[in-house]
Amino acid sequence: MKPPVFLLKAEPTYSEEELCTLGKEIGRNLKPGDRVLLEGEMGAGKSTLARAILKGYGATREGDGSPTFPIAHEYSNPESEVILHVDFYRLKSEAEIEATGLLEAFWDRKLVILSEWTAQFSDFYMSLKNSKDLRVIEIKIQIEDENLRRLELD
Repeated sequence: MKPPVFLLKAEPTYSEEELCTLGKEIGRNLKPGDRVLLEGEMGAGKSTLARAILKGYGATREGDGSPTFPIAHEYSNPESEVILHVDFYRLKSEAEIEATGLLEAFWDRKLVILSEWTAQFSDFYMSLKNSKDLRVIEIKIQIEDENLRRLELD
């Protein structure tokens, strides 16, 4: 399934405020079964965008920031739909992903998942990207300068 292309502006560079506006819009358009893969170098804005997506989705509590150390944070919206924010940065292998129990969650079509650093696990990443049952939206964030980020939506 294709991501909603109306979410990007013609010139794909964003200030932090614009990044947050975009994130809220993405969050408002998510449905169970959606996977948002956030990719980019350290400090690019993945967690900032994730917090805005959570807000747009209607998370009933404030975002906890990047789940680098706990690996995942769980949130829900007023309709009791669950959204997971996952950060694979600390994991070293796909076996470690399996050990966390998150593999099953990624195939649960009742969940929405925001995932950071997913592409570092190529087999898992490609299985998500090639899934016919899930809508996978990949957002690549690059640092343009101190105040601007360049986004590519796939």
